[in-house]
Amino acid sequence: MDQLRRRSRTRLLPLNEEAGQAGIDSDPSDVAAERHDLAQALASLPVEQRAIVLLVDAEGMDYREASLILGIPQGTVGSRLSRARSALRVSLGNRTEERDGR
Repeated sequence: MDQLRRRSRTRLLPLNEEAGQAGIDSDPSDVAAERHDLAQALASLPVEQRAIVLLVDAEGMDYREASLILGIPQGTVGSRLSRARSALRVSLGNRTEERDGR
């Protein structure tokens, strides 16, 4: 966890392919809403799953590096990451539908 604190936390990742291609035409309020939704969805994860998502998806570490930092087997990294991504998909899907009024 100390290594995470030392790294820059300004790396931004697209939420999906459309967000990755967002350009000047993007509505700043939509971008802010997506970031807020992502932050809330991440905060709702158990700390073990949140750490895995941040290490692997946000920081770009492989399973071996994440397992060494967290002191857990590589298989545990994979299973926690799978559960976390599934929970994020559900949470972000629900938030997007609520925001869009569906």
